[in-house]
Amino acid sequence: FRQITLYNVKLRGGSDEQAQREAVTDTAAALGFISAIGAVGGFFIPKAFGTSLALTGSPVGAMKIFLLFYIACVLLTWLVYGRRKPKQQ
Repeated sequence: FRQITLYNVKLRGGSDEQAQREAVTDTAAALGFISAIGAVGGFFIPKAFGTSLALTGSPVGAMKIFLLFYIACVLLTWLVYGRRKPKQQ
């Protein structure tokens, strides 16, 4: 994350000090967001397994939901980043 911010600030004509300051801020924001997503996952995954076990006696329902979610994530990632972009002329 830092390199992208450093490059963008310098491209806009910013100083090295400003680039470092923005890079630290952007990196901290990204890590905070990633940590929050991890914490939510750490709550919902066990909760989903517990609910599935309580309702059906088996974790299969939760596993199916997770599988569908992961397939959707892979598809979304491919659509945004993986497709070849048409050549511009």
